[in-house]
Amino acid sequence: MSPPPNRIRAEDIRELGRWNANLLRYQIVDGIRNLRDLNEYDRWLDGCLDKLEELLPVLETCRIQVIIDMHAPPGGRYRNHGLLGTAGEAAARLYGNDARFVMMDDEKYRNAFLETWKKIAARFRGCPVIYGYDLVNEPDQRGPAKFSYRQLQLDAAQAIREIDPEMPIIMESNFWCSPDAFQSLTPLPLKNIIYQVHMYSPGEYTHQGVGAPDYAKRYPASARKYPGGGQDREQLRKILQPVRDFQQKYGARILVGECGVTRWAPGAEKYLQDCISLFEEYGWDWCYHAFREWHGWSVEHSDDPRNSSPVPHTLRKQVLLDAFRKNRL
Repeated sequence: MSPPPNRIRAEDIRELGRWNANLLRYQIVDGIRNLRDLNEYDRWLDGCLDKLEELLPVLETCRIQVIIDMHAPPGGRYRNHGLLGTAGEAAARLYGNDARFVMMDDEKYRNAFLETWKKIAARFRGCPVIYGYDLVNEPDQRGPAKFSYRQLQLDAAQAIREIDPEMPIIMESNFWCSPDAFQSLTPLPLKNIIYQVHMYSPGEYTHQGVGAPDYAKRYPASARKYPGGGQDREQLRKILQPVRDFQQKYGARILVGECGVTRWAPGAEKYLQDCISLFEEYGWDWCYHAFREWHGWSVEHSDDPRNSSPVPHTLRKQVLLDAFRKNRL
């Protein structure tokens, strides 16, 4: 997972190349005040795409492919603040149905969403650095909508296919792209579709300390540990089972678009190692969340929540380096 377009640099790409990473999920996110002003949105989007185009030569040199990730679609969400729904079901319930996208109800933004993907598809058709198009980040629909989370993605995929018949297209599951949502997911009737899940389960462990100012003051007494409390590799396997069932039933290709844990969570390196080992066992592609985005997710920062300075090495970073080494075999 990349830093936002307004912060990513060529040197960041080179550093990932030194790590042997071979895939970057490029976030179309941040740097815009009002997602509902479509003129402003178009100007901002063009800037994000211009930045990606600038980076294409260094990405190609470093042999890193790119997923274009629509993290902030036209119109945005009805509500987009508070603890993210990926932090667990309790956090997701706080939003009710307000984390859904405005374009689920408003045809103006739904049409802008489709036009946005047409623009991207026309601009990057045939580019060997592009790995695929990630239609929309973490949809969440918990009630009726004029355009469902699945229908929106199907419409966008069909709009792309009118321009580019071959580029892989990535569809995300409901409920913040959760593993559970794969129980009710049905495939899109198109070729070259990849199905995406995000792995932050259990969210109470992976998101501990996020938005909790007293967490660091009470650390380590405030910390939840892994493995422990009934959470271990086999429990992670059970959490991911709906995705595995979907894969086997439909012969689907799976991408774990995000997997991460706060840097201060005790046992974070073991959690990451267990997750990655399962992804590799099942033949799933995966991305770590996130690289140089926020220090709380960073494997380049210490395990101490009271210290926000980079450090030369962490056990979490070593887990990624060991996994990325397979990319050069």
